[in-house]
Amino acid sequence: MYRFGFSVFYDEYERNIAKVNSKQGGYIKTKRQSTVEPIFGILTQFMGLRKIHAIGIQQANKVMHLSTIAYNLKKISEIHK
Repeated sequence: MYRFGFSVFYDEYERNIAKVNSKQGGYIKTKRQSTVEPIFGILTQFMGLRKIHAIGIQQANKVMHLSTIAYNLKKISEIHK
C-alpha cells in the first residue's frame, strides 16, 4: 500500500500557485504568452529548431542566438517589403 505525503517544498509550491492566480500574476502570464512563447513556437514549428545538436550550454546558447538573429532578420525583411 502506498502512502502519499507532502513535499518539503509544499509551502513554496502554495505561494507560487497563489502568486500565479493573483491579478498581477495573470497580467504577467498574459504578457509572457503574447511576447515570448509565440517566438519559441515559430522557431520550432516553422524554422525547424526542434533539437539543438550542440554539446554544452555555450554551444547551445550560440545556436539560440543564431536562431533569434534569423528570426529577427525574417521579421525585418517582412516589414520592408
